[in-house]
Amino acid sequence: MSDPSNEATGVLAEARALMRIGGPAIGAQLAQISMGVVDTIMAGQLGSESLAAVSVGGSAWMPLVISGMGVLMSISPSVAQSYGAERRLECGQHLRQGLWLSLAVATVLFVGLQYASHIMLAFGVEAKLISQASAFLCAVSYGMPGLMAFVALRGFCEGVGTTRPILVISLVGTVANILGNYVFMYGHLGFPAMGATGCGVATAVAEWVMAACLALWILRTRHYHQFEPFFRFEPPRLHALWHLVQIGIPIAISLFMEVSCFAFAGLLIGRFGAEVVSGHQIALNLASLTFMVPLGISIAICVRVGHFIGSGEPAKARWAGTVGAGMCASFMLLSATALATVPQFFVGLYTKDPGVHVVGAQLIWLAGIFQLFDGLQVAAAGALRGLKDTRVTMVITAVGYWGLGFPLGVWLGLYRGWGASGFWTAFSVALAFAAFFLNARFQYAVARRIEKPAPIVVESPRPMEVV
Repeated sequence: MSDPSNEATGVLAEARALMRIGGPAIGAQLAQISMGVVDTIMAGQLGSESLAAVSVGGSAWMPLVISGMGVLMSISPSVAQSYGAERRLECGQHLRQGLWLSLAVATVLFVGLQYASHIMLAFGVEAKLISQASAFLCAVSYGMPGLMAFVALRGFCEGVGTTRPILVISLVGTVANILGNYVFMYGHLGFPAMGATGCGVATAVAEWVMAACLALWILRTRHYHQFEPFFRFEPPRLHALWHLVQIGIPIAISLFMEVSCFAFAGLLIGRFGAEVVSGHQIALNLASLTFMVPLGISIAICVRVGHFIGSGEPAKARWAGTVGAGMCASFMLLSATALATVPQFFVGLYTKDPGVHVVGAQLIWLAGIFQLFDGLQVAAAGALRGLKDTRVTMVITAVGYWGLGFPLGVWLGLYRGWGASGFWTAFSVALAFAAFFLNARFQYAVARRIEKPAPIVVESPRPMEVV
């Protein structure tokens, strides 16, 4: 990176470095969310019951899976710091222990999905729908070991700064999912038509394909040989696993707080009628799509900060985090301007219903404000992950979403009569709170490292390898 004293050159150099990592990460995120879009479209061709089963099953599945992925997101900063410190063999050890952790997480998720029908029953889902949704989730559960292994392998690749394989394999997974739906949902190539259950089977197969392809890529690519990722069998090591869990559990809780807040708010918005729910869903879908860009940059920020912290250069880590936050804010400002300027155009991409047009346009305008703060908070969260500072992030997220955002949304939306607009206003307030305090926390934490740099640890020949 260029000397930060030359600000213009330094910003451009760091921005290019971030985009080398973040560009493929953005594409990978878009490819992975497209799998859900494909499932919805293809299930819709089978009728309302199959579509509803996949939709309800996805609602029950997503919070659990995102939480599990959060635990494994500790692998990326751990590998990144070891890579920055030039402890190459330690990077491989993080992956091997991360794969053991992924198996444990997958086991918990497998059991949870097997009993997801109890959750749906508690929320009053129609019994006939529960039967199909449960069959869908049961099929999906068999893909959990593959999905969690892919997340662990992805974290390793991100940590060493190579995200292109993740993009390629995510595209392979999307194609595998489409083919699987064609075969198992509709009944082709000699297989029976299984409807919603077939969608779950296709998802599970795609997840195993992604894990196998990424593992093979790592195994066969010379660049990864220096880390000896699959050098030999290594049993679970409690100290290494505990290190990952201590970082990952707060990330998982933070993600669950965010997802659950939006999910419960969505349930409450449901009482305002179909037009409002449709408008809310359109605004949320648009916000989710544009969010993939700062999310990809956030992954790059985590890696760059981790590399610089590992190499004992906290000033450069602060520079990477600051430039990354500026990139996220700039993109979201452009996105917000577009949404706020022509909201009717974006609503028109989804529906011609005049009632939905009115509600959707209003919520999309609010989503523009929401997005700016969302970009800033996800950038800071990535920078803090790079520092392995995740506990404070968890506290700030919990207070922002559930201590401030959700109660304010209920008060504005239900008691002040603002409807869905009240909840979106509250979302913006919660994200503004999180953005301010997460960025302040990063600047404080990295400044302390600059004042008191960590001692440099020299890698010993093979202290972590098990003979």
